[in-house]
Amino acid sequence: MRTPLWHLAHAQLADISEAMNRWTLDGRSGCPGVRELRLVSPRLPDRDPWGRPYLSRCDAHGFVAFTVGPDGDAGTRDDASSPVVVLVRSPNDDSIVDSGMLIVNSPLELYSPGY
Repeated sequence: MRTPLWHLAHAQLADISEAMNRWTLDGRSGCPGVRELRLVSPRLPDRDPWGRPYLSRCDAHGFVAFTVGPDGDAGTRDDASSPVVVLVRSPNDDSIVDSGMLIVNSPLELYSPGY
C-alpha cells in the first residue's frame, strides 16, 4: 500500500530528476550525487521521508535516484525511483550533449537481463 510518505518521496524523486536534467542542460558533466544537484536546485532534500539519504547512480542508461523505502531493504515493493534522466553523449569526446526523461517502475529494471 502506498502511504502519503511514499507519495512524498516519489514527488521528491521527480524533483531530483528535474535537477539532473537542469544539471546537464547547464553544461555540467559527471555523475553528481543528490547533494551536488543542490547547486542547480537548492531546495532539494537529500534525505527521504524516512530519514535515509536518497541514493543515485549513473551508468550507460543514464541517471536515476531512488530510495529503499520505509523498510530499508533494496528490491522490495516499497522502493521508489525517479524518472531516469537519459544522458546523450557526444561520440567524439563522451561529453553530455542532451538529456531526457524515461519512466521505469524500479531502478532495478535498469539492471535486469534483457534491458
